[in-house]
Amino acid sequence: MPICPICKREAKRMLTCEHTDGEEVCIECYQEIHYKLTEHR
Repeated sequence: MPICPICKREAKRMLTCEHTDGEEVCIECYQEIHYKLTEHR
């Protein structure tokens, strides 16, 4: 299984987008990135 470059854990599924600079990250890190981008202050 691939390893997420952010959390260093093995992941069954990896995702990428413009916010990850083209790197594939695990679903948990992907969701955390997007949550931080959209969280209301």
